[in-house]
Amino acid sequence: MRCRECLLALVRELTEGSDLAEGDDLPKAADFVAWIDRIADALAPGGSAEYVRGYLKATAERAWRLVNWLTHASNATRNDADLALTATSHVINNYASSVLKRKVAALNGVAGASHTGSR
Repeated sequence: MRCRECLLALVRELTEGSDLAEGDDLPKAADFVAWIDRIADALAPGGSAEYVRGYLKATAERAWRLVNWLTHASNATRNDADLALTATSHVINNYASSVLKRKVAALNGVAGASHTGSR
């Protein structure tokens, strides 16, 4: 349950105060996969970032499925919980690194490195 809440907190943190949280077609607050897709698109835009963007989305979506399974699984083991914790940490680290990469690129004036999706 805590891993699920951590992933939702990641989405809130990355979208709060950004243009990602504006518009008429916003996902529901708890729709992690839809939000993380929007965030990954903003953090890794363009054709040259296709594999990075795909990796960000895929690892986040799989971690989300794992932690949701763990929340409801009656046969889950301590090892399953450890895997979910590791997966959650990995997703948070991936997105934090991507945000930092965009911020450094923006500071250095790299083309295409706007502050979209980050604060």
